[in-house]
Amino acid sequence: MKTAAVFIRQKNKRIDKPYDYLVPDNAEAGMRVVLRFGAGGKRKEGFIVQIKESSEFPDKLKQIEGQKTTLIGFIYKRNVPSLMSH
Repeated sequence: MKTAAVFIRQKNKRIDKPYDYLVPDNAEAGMRVVLRFGAGGKRKEGFIVQIKESSEFPDKLKQIEGQKTTLIGFIYKRNVPSLMSH
């Protein structure tokens, strides 16, 4: 199964690297996703930065729980209407 390098959206600035997660076949780089992170399994939002064929940690991977719009779509929806009103 494919894996993805995901940056976790956190207020904690010490998380400065992507983490690998299992992804469905339709996942793509730039997609916003919902996943479980850490020992407590708290739900977090993340951004897929790379789709990979494998991971260095195949036995420890968690599944991405859901997906949202792509990052590009998110930026477009937030910025284009305000730019067009100028």
